[in-house]
Parts: sequence; C-alpha cells; structure tokens
Amino acid sequence: MLCVRTVLAFLTLQSFCIRSVFAVNKKIYKTIEDDVKKLKANKVKCSKADFRNIQRLKCDEKFDKATLCIGEKLLTNDKDHDHLWTLLGEIYHRQGKSSKGNKCFKEAAKLNGKLVTHADKIGLWHFIGPFQMGKTEIDGDPLEAFGGIDKLLCQRYNKDFQVYSELVPGGEVKWATVIPNQHGVVTVVNRHAVVLDYKAVHHEWQGWLVGDFSLNSEMTVLIQCSRVSTIYINGSILAGDHYARSNYWHPIHLKAGIHSVLLRARAVENMNFACRLIHADEKPLFEIHPPVIPDLVDGHIFSHLLSIPITNHNPTKWLTITKLTLVSQTQGPDISLHLEKQQRLNIAPGQIHSVIAAFKFHDNQKPDSCPSKEIQGILQLKSREGLKGVIYFTIRCRSRSESFLFTFVDHDGSLQNAAAIFPIVKQKTDSLQTYPVLLTLRGSGVQAQDQADAYKRMENKKWLFGVEGMWTLAPTRHGAHNWEGPGELTAMTSLQKLAEFTREHDWIDAKANSKAVVFAGHSMGGHGAWQLSTHHPDIALAVVSIAGWINKENYGESNLFFKYDISLGHTDASVKHVMESCIAENDAEKHVSNLKGIPVMIRIGESDMTVSPYFSKRMYRVLKEQGNDVTYTELAGKAHWWWDTYTTNDGGVVNDRDIRKFLLKHSKFAIERPSSPACLKSEDKTLCEEESTSKYSSVKVPNRNLAGSGEFLLTVYNPASSHGVRGVKVIQQATPFRKTTVRMKFSESNVTIVTSNVIRLRLTEPAISPVLWTERRVIVDGVEIPLDKNNENMFDLCKEGAKNWKLCEDVGANFESVTQRGPLNLGPARRIAERPLLIVVGTSSQTETSQALLQMAVYIANAFYLTSDSIVPVIRGKDAVDANIRDYNLIIVGEISFTASYLEKVPLNFGEDQSISLGNCVFQSPNMGVLSLVPHSGSRLALVITGTSLSSIRDVINLATPTIPPMARSPFSNLVPDYVITGPDFRAQGPGGYLCAGFWGNRWEYRGDISSCAC
Repeated sequence: MLCVRTVLAFLTLQSFCIRSVFAVNKKIYKTIEDDVKKLKANKVKCSKADFRNIQRLKCDEKFDKATLCIGEKLLTNDKDHDHLWTLLGEIYHRQGKSSKGNKCFKEAAKLNGKLVTHADKIGLWHFIGPFQMGKTEIDGDPLEAFGGIDKLLCQRYNKDFQVYSELVPGGEVKWATVIPNQHGVVTVVNRHAVVLDYKAVHHEWQGWLVGDFSLNSEMTVLIQCSRVSTIYINGSILAGDHYARSNYWHPIHLKAGIHSVLLRARAVENMNFACRLIHADEKPLFEIHPPVIPDLVDGHIFSHLLSIPITNHNPTKWLTITKLTLVSQTQGPDISLHLEKQQRLNIAPGQIHSVIAAFKFHDNQKPDSCPSKEIQGILQLKSREGLKGVIYFTIRCRSRSESFLFTFVDHDGSLQNAAAIFPIVKQKTDSLQTYPVLLTLRGSGVQAQDQADAYKRMENKKWLFGVEGMWTLAPTRHGAHNWEGPGELTAMTSLQKLAEFTREHDWIDAKANSKAVVFAGHSMGGHGAWQLSTHHPDIALAVVSIAGWINKENYGESNLFFKYDISLGHTDASVKHVMESCIAENDAEKHVSNLKGIPVMIRIGESDMTVSPYFSKRMYRVLKEQGNDVTYTELAGKAHWWWDTYTTNDGGVVNDRDIRKFLLKHSKFAIERPSSPACLKSEDKTLCEEESTSKYSSVKVPNRNLAGSGEFLLTVYNPASSHGVRGVKVIQQATPFRKTTVRMKFSESNVTIVTSNVIRLRLTEPAISPVLWTERRVIVDGVEIPLDKNNENMFDLCKEGAKNWKLCEDVGANFESVTQRGPLNLGPARRIAERPLLIVVGTSSQTETSQALLQMAVYIANAFYLTSDSIVPVIRGKDAVDANIRDYNLIIVGEISFTASYLEKVPLNFGEDQSISLGNCVFQSPNMGVLSLVPHSGSRLALVITGTSLSSIRDVINLATPTIPPMARSPFSNLVPDYVITGPDFRAQGPGGYLCAGFWGNRWEYRGDISSCAC
C-alpha cells in the first residue's frame, strides 16, 4: 500500500555522540532514581521500555508506568535516550510536577537544543490512509466515525488498530511510517489503482499525516508546509503553502513538550510535501517579500503603484506599518515613494499582508530613453513598534515594440498586474486612434508576460510582437480561479484600467477601447474565453478559444461533482441541487445562446492529451446549431501547445496566419478616432470610465441586431455575473439561482421581449451595434413600455403580478440595499471577496477563545493571500465601527453574542436553549455552526461565521479550506451557497452533515424553494 521504512529514532534521526548518565545533571538523575524506587515499591511495572510502548502509555495517561519505563531507560548507558528527557518533562508537567518537568526540559535542551528537528525538518511521519475522497472542496473524513484524528493519534502505537477503506486490497488500513528524503521531501505513494468504472483510474485519495517535534523551552516557532492546504498544531489552524511558494512562514507559540503536526493529505497517485520548522529568532519579526513593480515604457511611468508583501512573524502582537523610504537606487531620475492613503496597515499576528505604495520621478523627470540597465534599489519599511526591514527592488524599462507589465488596483482592492503590447500599426496616422483590445487569457502555470509574448512571429529576420490594429492584453491572477469569479473580475478590471491609463497619458497616441474586445485564451484560458464572452457578449467583437474546456466539473475528472465523495451516501438531492446552483453560472454550454451573432474561432490539436478535442467539438456543434459564424480547426499532429504551425516562427498556436487573419477581419471596424479629449485623472476612476463609454459606442461592425433572423436568447443563472445581451440585462429573478431566459425579436422598428423567471430588467445601449431603444416600440410579455426619448442612458423595468410590466420607480444602478438584492449583493458566499474585504474577529471574555477566533480569522486571510494574492485586513471587533467598515464587505468570525446583531438582518435566529430557527424549521442538535451572507452598508455584504461552540465555528472554517490538488482555489469559491448550517455529523459526512443550506430571497427572506431544509 505505501512505501514504509522501519525507523528506530522517534523524533530526529540525528546522529548524536553516545553520552553516559554521568553527563546528566546529578540532581535530576537522583530525582529519577528516587522516583523509580518509589514506583517499584508501589508495584508499578514496565513491561517494555521501547518508544512505541512508552508513547502508548503516555497517550493512555498511564503516567506512572511511562515514568518507570523512561526512568529505567535513562538509568542505562543507552545511546538512544536523549529524547526521553523531553518526554519525561512533559509527563511530569501533566502530573502537576512542574519543577521536575522543567529540570528535565533543561537537561534535554543541553543535549539536543531547544527545538529538536532533523535539519529543520520533521524526521518521521505517521500516515493513515488512503481513503476515498470526492473532487469537491468539501467532503467527509472517514476517521470521524472512529473518533476523529485527535482521538486516534495514540493509535499510532497500536499495531492492531485498523480502519476501513475501499481503496486498498482487503479494505483495511493501518498506521504506517514514512521517512523524508535528504531534502526533507516526504513522498506518500498510493500503489493501488482502483477500478471504479469500466477502467482503472488514477483516483484521488485522502488520509492523515502526523509528525512530531519536541520543544525543550517555551518558545515561538515558525512553520512552513508545502503542497498542503492546512496545518493543525495543538488545536490551532494555520495556512499551508499549497503552491510551494516557499516565502511564507507561520508563527505559533508553544510550551515545552512534544507537539504533533497534523496534515490532511489529499492527492492523486503520489503525494509529495515538505514541512520545515525553525526557531522564530532565525527570521525578523516582520519579513518583507519581493515587491510587485510595474515596468517603465520608453522611460515613461505607465502605472505608478507597487505592492509590497509583508509577514508578521509575531504570534501575539499586531504590526503597524508607518513609513516607506527609498534607501538607494542605481541610476535614472530620482524616485520618490509614499504609502497609499486609506490603507489598513495594521497587520494581525501571523498574517501575510501587502501594502500598496506609489512612486514617481522627482520634478516629473524621466529617462531620455530606456536605460541600458534596470533601475535597482533598496526600500525600507518602518513600523510603529520601531521595527525596520529592507528589500531590494528592480524597475525594468521596456520599449513600445515589446511587452510590458503594468499594475492596477483590482476589484477587491488588491494590486494585480497584467502584460500589454502596443498595437502593430502598418499605416501611420496623424491623429489619435482608439484601438480594440485582444484580451488573451493564460493557461495554468503561464506567466502574464509569457502569454503576451506568445503573440510574436518572425518577420524579416526580426521578432515582431503584438497584433495588428489591436492592443494585446494578458492579465493574470494567482491561483486556480479558472477565469471564473475572481479571475473573471481581474481580467475585466485590467481591461478597464488599460483603457483608463492610455487615455490619461498624452504620450500615448494609441488609446485602448475597453468596449470593443476579442476574448481569447489557451487551455484554462480557452475556458476563460468562453466564460468572459458568454457573460460580456455586448463588448465582444469575436471569440478565440484554443484547447478550452466547457466546465471544470467535467474536465479531465478534475472536479467531478458528487461521483466518488465520502458524503455521497449521506447527502440529500436537495443539498446537491443547492450546491450545483452555486456553479451553474460557470458552465459555458449553458450560456452559449448569449454568443448569437458573434464570430467564433475554435482550434485544437488533434493529438492534444491535456484537454480533449471533445470539448471543442461539442462547442462547435452547439454554436452551429444556433447559427453562429464559427471557424473550427483541428490540426493534425499537433498536441496541446506548439510554436510553429505551418512554418518556423510563424506565430504558432495563438498567433499564426489563420488567427491573425481572423483577428484583423473582426477588429478593423472597431478602430476609430475618439470624439472627446482624454479622460482627466480623478479620484473616481470608475465614474471616469462610465462617462467615457458612450463616446465609443458606435463601433462600425455589421449590424448585430439583424444577426440570423434578429432573434436572440439571453440565458442567466446568476445576474451578478451576467452583463446581458443586446443591452438587455437581468437584474432580479423570480426564483434566484434558477435558469432564466429572455427572448428578443428585433424588427425594423420593434423589439419584442418574452421573459421566463424575471421580475426586473435593465435596458441600456450596447457598445457594439446600438439598439436605439427610444426609437423602437418595446413590448415585454405583451405589454408595451413607453420609453422617454429624453433619457438615452438606462431604463429599469419591473414586473408586478403575472404580466404587468412597467418602468421601475427606483431607477438606478444601485437600487440594491439592505432590504433588496440585485447584482451587487447577490450570493453565493464566494462573492464576499468580489469587493474590498475586511475580516472582523469577535471578542470574548475568555483569552483562549479570543486567541482561537483571531487565529481562525488570520487563517482565512492567509488562505486568501496564498491562493489568490488577495489583501484581506483583519480587525478586532471593538474597531468595527461604521467609519471603519462601511466601505467594505465583511467576514465576521465570532461567538453568537458578537454576531447576533448582524444575523438580525436575516431570518436566522439562535434561541436561549442554543437552538437555531430558520423559516419554520428549528434545529436543536449539538455542535451547530452557521455561515450566512447578510446585508451590510447599502449594497455591500457580510459573511457571518459563528456557532454554538468553538468547535462548531472551526467546522464552518473548514468551508474556507482550499483542498483540490494540485491547484487550490480561494476560500468559499466553490459550492458554498448563501447560508449553511452544519451539524454534529458534518466532519464525518461533509455536505451530508448539513442541517440546511440554501439561498436568501430577493428581500433577504427565507424561501423553501431554494433551500434544502426538511422540517
């Protein structure tokens, strides 16, 4: 089943010199000798003085027998007794004999040091597994049926203990041991392929890993575990380094004794991970990591913001950053820097956080041209606590003929970056021109600049980068977002920012039009091209999807929905319906009707073994069925990626002659001269963008309103992510998160609209082929709607009763409020991170509880950072006053007493008897946890995490745990609806342990038709 090696050492595997008992402090030696005599006088016996037996005795709290065994072993000249001092010290402390225990720890520290590891690694791991596992983030744990991992740790030393698994011969598994290699990498090998269907598959499995280390003094240690999502130590929860970025350490303060690191293993085939432990003194109290810095373009500053990640290594104290200083630079004009205002620069204990700074040249200087070398220098950060830290930085200078990186503030307040290339202009013009944008999305593991640079070809023995007549834009966002949710929003924000920056700079003649876009991408980016184009069709000039898949749940068995899950036998169909409704918006095929009238190019290598050509051919079929103009190419002999299609250096998979011809054909109509001056800088960049969009709304492409027979079908599953078809956008559904359709029929002077599951619509002018609503008769479900010809911007239509449509009274983009839901404050839970976010941690009179809640909050914040580079400040409950929180979405972690005022805004209540009521349901199980979206501050959201016990709150925190190997998504980003109530069976049964899960209605009311409650 596993590669298992026999080991003799318990903790370290280090080579120590043989020491005799005479090297030991004589007083403590005499104490042990006396204790041994007393224990023997009381007829205490030690049957076997090996490690396994001693550990088993300690776990069973048979301290006298354990003390006797250790004492007898220490009274011998045994070379393998050094670690026993720590074990005996811990036993004495657990017996209340602190003085004796401290003497043992002191002796152990003399022999082994204060932190005992094997070259900063854990020398031996215990493993139990493999067990069945589902592909989703949330599933049950088979060990819970036998008491859970915490209670089964002692069974590591019981050779007869066994549990059960369908993934191994005989169906029985036992604890085994695994030794790291010389580099500290641990490999857990699952040797058994299991036949689950008609063929053998490499199946995903789970298990638990336990590694011990000893401390001979109370101290703070730093830990880092790669390729795992979560680290558990003594009931504390820390974020794992799932992507093996290796820069980030997590502090934890521990007392002297033996401590266990618990890791929930999850892998396909083999699992490779590594854990490192060091004394906190080996790192500064706060560590500065390499900054994210934009490039200069021909010596100009294109974007002026940089991001500096920081880790607070103090496990108990907050860190406040107050000053940023440029210490030195190598060349170029003098640079000045300052921290951006209105940032939250208080960093919680153990948190990874990024600060955003701005830079400029003194007196608006700039290099005459790009310097031959990069501008390098040193930055220094200071804290209010008197701490200092420095980091080296590099600013590159790029020319207009090559790709460059720029930074921008993203939808969630974090600083992200994208690569861009100026348009290739064959014929020079004397006036400003506005160019469409090729928004190209990368595949897994590809950097933004590499994606942009893939648009190159050799011409006249020189490399030519970019696309003729179009800006090339390649955004990025760390993590497995699949260009859904946060990834989609990052891509669209980068598009807006590119247009904004080009308008701001008078040294740029080629402005970018964010309302005339070709969506393109390869592999994961090929799916992204489908995702963005089906959700933003009104700005799509064309679509190019290369080797893309349709939805993640059906791609390569990567995220199979409820097929092999532990929870499968426990989960009601109503729960599965609610969970599947959370992800329906990311299925390209379900939204393919939105692409009517848009030219599409699909290409795939015939020999692609990474993404099956099946997905491309399926989309080809469904697009042709609805009459799209589709160019489909399946290239013989080509795999997933290639550089040369027909000739050497001809542009390859993303930029060969066929793609260039397609792009030129469908983009040339969108090149135009602006009708207004460049937008001036202002504090409200969004307003600037909105005011300018109408200036570019007359893109001269063929009249899209007449595509086919003039009939269009808008399909929506979540109005929050869908931006409409032909200027028609769904704002509210009659039944939220159910399929919604709007059928449109355009004639010369009329638009006839037929709706299904809609109660509020918005009509606007699409950027491409305007509808001219005020010049047409508009008939919705048989009711003619009179439109004011003096209003050319936006019309909101509301439905009253069965078919009575009329103009809404509360017209406006922000009708959403604490009493009404719309695109800005709809769920599911993951949408909490789609705007700037704060975590508020509730206070408690119990110090240990307060510390545990704070640690959970920091875990969530760090998980956001490590999986998606999100900046999520943490604040204390006492600081959660209106002025501090009103402009943010919130995650609120706290006990019932702290969260009650937030939950009053939804019909979910805690009774004095610890019961929970929801609608007409009352739940009275022990250990119940709650996660719920609630309205907050106008159209913003709060996500409340609470429960009837600290243990139940920890259960809910598991809903934030990113677990999918090898790529982890950000917290709450899949399958978590508006609210979930977990019960006592949640850990064992996953979603089968939900007492209820569902979505709130349009006015935050409970609705049984979108809930799994059965009561």
